[in-house]
This record gives sequence, structure tokens and C-alpha cells, in this order.
Amino acid sequence: MSVDRNWMYHRLSENGYIRAEFCDGVKGFLEFAFTQLEYCSGDKIRCPCMRCDNQKFLNRDTVNVHLLRKGFTPGYSTWFAHGELLGAVAPVSTSAVEASTSMDVGCEHGQQYRTMVMEAMGPEEELHLSSALEVNHKEEPNKDAADFYSLLKDAEVPLWEGCKKHYKLSAITQLLNCKSEFNMSISCYDRIMKIVKNMLPESEKLPLDFYQSKKMLRKLGLEYKSIDVCENNCMLFYKETENLIECTICGHPRYKLRRNDGGGRRKDVPYRRLRYLPITPRLQRLFMSSRTAENMSWHVKGGDSDEMVHPASNQLVLILVGQFS
Repeated sequence: MSVDRNWMYHRLSENGYIRAEFCDGVKGFLEFAFTQLEYCSGDKIRCPCMRCDNQKFLNRDTVNVHLLRKGFTPGYSTWFAHGELLGAVAPVSTSAVEASTSMDVGCEHGQQYRTMVMEAMGPEEELHLSSALEVNHKEEPNKDAADFYSLLKDAEVPLWEGCKKHYKLSAITQLLNCKSEFNMSISCYDRIMKIVKNMLPESEKLPLDFYQSKKMLRKLGLEYKSIDVCENNCMLFYKETENLIECTICGHPRYKLRRNDGGGRRKDVPYRRLRYLPITPRLQRLFMSSRTAENMSWHVKGGDSDEMVHPASNQLVLILVGQFS
């Protein structure tokens, strides 16, 4: 009996989100492929995404990511490179294949956290996911790849066995959002987590406290850097002044006075601290989307780089004035 596999080339919905049917189909494909041991290479199979085209052997998690982001290679409705007999599946229409070539990644309800992980970890070329896993079957993935797979699994693990509404990552994200929105203290958050964990079945996957929750989401990136500052805002203790213990302008000490309690060495506490948000990873996020990347490159493509232009006569300024005046 032939099997209908039109879902393979209907990856995105009209709104640009990954269809739930496609996600389920990918899971079914992976289950089937890894049962065909003669077509496997250790813990790897041929990746049938549009980019790899069954030429590379990758592990389960990497193949899963490639298919969700790239889609299946055209004309592969019969999984012959993974042990399926030719002619066992109904052919897929050409229009369906062409419609699946969009590279925008989204999700229907229940898949938004998977997409959040993909977007946060950045382009695959930067993570080198494939190269990190292809060199040797016994080689461990690099830190970026390991963090990515860990978060991706958290986005798919039910909050407890049999739960269909919440996943580990979605639950933690919503709880941390409540903490921020209502200005909850850490002790309050920890107490709520303890109460909720006691209410859930024994198979629940919630972390113990705020520290564990924050540690899990820290893998999403966009971290800040702490820089000590003079109490009077005169200077930053940064780079060439990083090791100074007092301000070179006003002479104010960098650290607070501590009483000697006879114990071990305690960490110095600065009077004031600046939290710096590095711009590089944030710019990388903007270039991940084809829509925002087009806007980010306007100054190269939309302006004349051969001559100096006064700010008041700049084409971008004139466009903005025309739009908002």
C-alpha cells in the first residue's frame, strides 16, 4: 500500500510557521531511518535535507535540525537511501516541492520554543554543527553544539510524562517571565518552584530553583558583561584600568571596606557596577532573518558610498522624514 508523503514538501504554513504535521513526519522519518541498521554508520544516517542531499552522515539531532530548517531534498518521497523500497510511496507533486523551499523558520502553537532555541543559537555556519560531529564518531560535540542540543531537547521534553500542554523549556520561560513582570524576589521564586514541584507528578522535569532555571536559559546567549565603575561615575575599571583599586580622577576607592572577621579571603565588592550588553551577538541576531538583514544592509545597497553626504541631505534621513512627517 502506497503512503502519502505530501507533508514532506509542505513544511511551512501560510504564516511562515513550521506545520505540526511536518514536525511529526520528521520524527517518524527518524524513527524509521534508525531502525535500518544496514543503512546507518554507527549513530549516524545520511541527511536528506536540501543542503546535504544524502551526501553526509550526521547524528540524529543534527539531521532533525537540518530538516526543520532546510526541508527535504526534492524528489525524495521514497526514502531509498534509508532502506525503503522504491515504489512504496505515492509521488509528491512538483508544486509542493517548490513551495517548500522557503528558508524562514517559524512554528505553530507548541513549536515556538523550538524556534526560539534555533534563532538564539545563531546560524549553523557559526556553530559548525556538522563539522563538529563529522570528524570522528567518538568525538564529543563542541560547547555551542552541546548547548544547542540540550536546549532543543528541553523544548521537546514534556513537563511530566503524558503532559501535552507544556514542555520543560516553555514552563521555565513562562515562570521566569512572571518573576520579571511582577518583580518577584529570588526567595519567592524558589518557594513557588518548590510548591509547584510538589503539586506535579513524580516524573516532573522542573529545575529546583532560580539558579538552575537561569543556568538552563543562559545557553540561549545574549549575556551581559559586568564592569566596575567609579562611585562618582568618573571612569570605568576596564581594559588598561582593569586592575586599579581607586579612581584616577577623584581618588574614590573601587571596592567597599570590609571588616576582617578572621575567616578566609572574601571577594571584593565594588561600589558600583555597569552591565554591558555586547553588540556583536545582537547584530548577528538581526542578520539571521532575511527581512531584518535586508534593512541592516541598506547603507551599502541603498546609498552612494563614493561621496561624502551631509547628514541633513542623507537619503535615509530624507526617506524617514518623508515617512514620519
